[in-house]
Amino acid sequence: YEAIEFSPSDQMGELMKHLEAKLKG
Repeated sequence: YEAIEFSPSDQMGELMKHLEAKLKG
């Protein structure tokens, strides 16, 4: 993906999604 397209808040959102996915298994 293109990180330049993302704003800091979007990056945090993506991080949270990945963390939630790991927690939920």
